[in-house]
Amino acid sequence: QMNGSALSFERFAAGGMPSPLVDSSLMAARFAVPGLPNGAIVPAGPGRGSSLLTYKVSIPMGMLSPYYQGVSVSAGSTPDRWHRLVGVEMSLRSGTIPAAYLPGFSLMLGVSESLDAPFRHRAAAYSEVRLIP
Repeated sequence: QMNGSALSFERFAAGGMPSPLVDSSLMAARFAVPGLPNGAIVPAGPGRGSSLLTYKVSIPMGMLSPYYQGVSVSAGSTPDRWHRLVGVEMSLRSGTIPAAYLPGFSLMLGVSESLDAPFRHRAAAYSEVRLIP
């Protein structure tokens, strides 16, 4: 939690994918929620939130992991409102192939549906590829 005098760029916002170009430690106030647009969850009223609460329940079943997730960003210490999603993610991972000079990779594909306004019943597909040297 941050104090009330925090600058607006230091306040929490949730939504979107993690940045592929900027280290996550430099964007600590931004919480990635791939099934929502970038910065979609902010508190009611001006500015961004001083509190972020989140949970994610996932059941790994082989390569597939269905999940239920909730996120709340608020200007005070209590949640303004929860934004919930249901979805499923698929993950693949490969090791490096030294003989062919190929790096390893991890691939994550997902689809989710928002349960709350303003994105209610909106489905989103997302993917992430990471190279592993």
